[in-house]
Amino acid sequence: MLRLLLITDDIAERQQFAKLVSKINGMELLHHVMPKEGEVIQRISESKPDVVLIGGCKVQKESYDFVTDLIARFAHIAFIISCTENNLKAALSLIAVGAQDYLIRDHTDEFIFEKTILAAIERENLRKKLSKAVEKELEARQYSNRLLSRMSHEIRTPMNAVIGMAEMLCETELTSKQHYYTQLIRESGNMLVSLFNDLLDYSKIESGRVKIHHRPMLLRQSMQETLETVLSQALEKKLDIILHIQPDLPQMIIGDALRIRQVVMNLIENAIKFTDAGHVKLKVDAEYSGKEPLLAISVEDTGQGIKEDVLPQLFKPYVKGEEHEAAQIKGIGLGLAICDHLVKRMDGEIKVISEPGKGTTFTVLLPFVSADEDKPVTKPNCLEGKNVLFLTHDNLLVELLNDYFSYWGAKFEARKEEQETPVFTDELKDFDLLITDLRANFKLDLKLVDRVRQKHAIPHILIKDREKINDQLVVIRKDTVILLKPLIMHEMIQTVKAVLNEEADVLNQRDHLPPADEHMGDYHPLEILVAEDNAINQKIILSVLNRFGYSPKLVENGKLALESVMQKTYDLILMDIQMPVLNGIDTTQQIRARVPDSAQPRIIALTADALQKSHEEYKQKGMDDVLYKPVQTKDLLRVLSETNTRRKTTEPEVF
Repeated sequence: MLRLLLITDDIAERQQFAKLVSKINGMELLHHVMPKEGEVIQRISESKPDVVLIGGCKVQKESYDFVTDLIARFAHIAFIISCTENNLKAALSLIAVGAQDYLIRDHTDEFIFEKTILAAIERENLRKKLSKAVEKELEARQYSNRLLSRMSHEIRTPMNAVIGMAEMLCETELTSKQHYYTQLIRESGNMLVSLFNDLLDYSKIESGRVKIHHRPMLLRQSMQETLETVLSQALEKKLDIILHIQPDLPQMIIGDALRIRQVVMNLIENAIKFTDAGHVKLKVDAEYSGKEPLLAISVEDTGQGIKEDVLPQLFKPYVKGEEHEAAQIKGIGLGLAICDHLVKRMDGEIKVISEPGKGTTFTVLLPFVSADEDKPVTKPNCLEGKNVLFLTHDNLLVELLNDYFSYWGAKFEARKEEQETPVFTDELKDFDLLITDLRANFKLDLKLVDRVRQKHAIPHILIKDREKINDQLVVIRKDTVILLKPLIMHEMIQTVKAVLNEEADVLNQRDHLPPADEHMGDYHPLEILVAEDNAINQKIILSVLNRFGYSPKLVENGKLALESVMQKTYDLILMDIQMPVLNGIDTTQQIRARVPDSAQPRIIALTADALQKSHEEYKQKGMDDVLYKPVQTKDLLRVLSETNTRRKTTEPEVF
C-alpha cells in the first residue's frame, strides 16, 4: 500500500485529493491539518509516508524556509508541492532544493495525479539507489586507501631492515660481484618503498583528501634541503648539480612547503634518473608579466629527452618509460600525474620542453606572495667596486655567478679556459678576486694556486666537484680556499668576504660534520634513547648506532621513554611516532613540558608516514627533526653529527 501524507489546512484541497486517491487502487491518504510546525515533523516521523504532499498554503513566502528544512530533514521521502498558478514560482523554487514535483490544483485530474505520484516515487527510489552506489564507491575507496596504507606500513617494516642491512653490507669488504648484488638489493628496496609512496599519494588524491596549506615558508631553505636529499644520487652518477635561486627573491613566501617540495623532489629525482652524463639544474625565479607574480621553479637536465608525441600524455597516470624512449623508467608512472594534480591544486601549472638526445626542462609556475619583502637573504651591493674574474672549463656556473655578483654590486667577467693549469698574465692585477672551475685534481689545484701567486697575490676560490656527501670546504691560505659544489648563496658570500679580507681561516670554525667511523662514539659521545616498538626497526637502528660506537638505551613505548627521560639526561631521542601506551607526539609534548630547559634532549621523529608531513608540522609538535622510514644510514649520521654533546669529547687520533 502506497502511503501519501497530505499536509494542508485547506478543506477544499483536502477533499479534492481525497477524492482522487479513492479512485486509485493501492494508495492510502493520510492527512494532517497544519497547526504547528513541530507537530508536522512528528506526524511525518510517526506515519512514515512514501510521499508527502504539501498544500499550496505552505509555499507562501513566510513558510518557505520551513518547507525547505522539511525536505532536507526527510531526504528519503518524495515531496510534491501542491500550488495554484499564482504561486507556481515558489513551488518551482522548492523543486530546486529537493522537492520531486509539483501539481497545479486547478489542472490536476486522476491521470495526472497518479502519474505524478508514481513518477515522484520512482525518482526518489532512483535517487536512493544512486546515493547508495555513491556511498558504496566511497566506502570501497576508503577501504582501498586503508588497505594500501596498512600494506605500506607492513611492507616498510621489513624493508627497513632489508635496505638498512644492505647499506651496511655495502660498506664491508666485498668482491665486486657481491657488491653488485648488494647494491641491487638496496636499490630494489628503495624502489619498492617509492612505489608505495606514489600509490598512497595517488589514492589520497583520487579520494579528494589532499589539503593545501598556505603558510609562511623559507623558500631557499626548502629548495636547498630538497637538493641535499637527492645529492647522493647525483654523486653516484657523477652529475653536476646546480642550485640557482635568484638573489632578489624574498627569503620567506606564502605557500605549501610540503607540496612544493614534493613536486620539486619528484622532478629532480626523475631528472637524475634519466641523466647519465652532464648536469641537473634547479632554478627558482619570479615572473611578473601577468596580473600577479608567479614563482617559476624549473628543473633542467641533459638526459635522453622525451619524444614530442609523448609529451601530451606525460601527466596522465600510469604513463611509463616503455611508452617512449626516454629510458627504462623505474616505477608505475604516477609521479608526474601526482605533480600535475598538486600544482593545479595550488592554482599553478606545469610545463615541459624536451628534445630527444639533448634533455628536458620542467617548469612549475605558482602564484606567490612575499612574507618578508624587507628582508633580503644578503645585502645588495655589498661588493660594490670589486672586480671578479671567473675561469671555467664550461659555462654551467656563468649565469649563476653573474647573477650573484651583479646583485652584490661587483663587476663580473667570465672566460672559458681549456687548460687545467693556465698561464696567467699581468692582467690579474686588474682583478680583486679570482674564481676557477677547471676540474683539476688536488695536486694540480695546488700547482694552480702556486702559479697564480707567482704572478699576483690575489684572493682565490677554487670550485670543485664534491666526491662524498660529507666533503667540506678546504682552506689553503687565508685568501685561498677550495669551495665545493653545489654553490649555496649565503655560503658563497661568506667565502668571498673571508678571502677578500684574508680571513679564510675563520671558515674552518664552521660546524663541520665529524668523521663517521667506529670511533665516532668516543670523540662525539652522546647519550641516546631509542623509543621504538617494532623489533625489526629496533635491530636495524641499534646495529647502525653500535657500528659507530654508540650504545643507546631502548624502550618500547612512550610511557617508558618518558620515565627514562625523567631519570636521566639524554642528548638525543629517536622517537617513533606510532607506539602503544603513549604515542611519540604525546610523549614529546610531555617531555617538553616537564623537563627543565637545561636538560632538554634533541628529539627526532621516526615515522613510516608515506605521505610525509613537512618538518615544520613535526616541529610544531615539539620535534627537532624527522627521519622517514626506512631510515637511511647517511640521514641518521647527519642527525648524530648535528647533535651537541654534553660530555667531554675525545679528539680522533690522526695517523
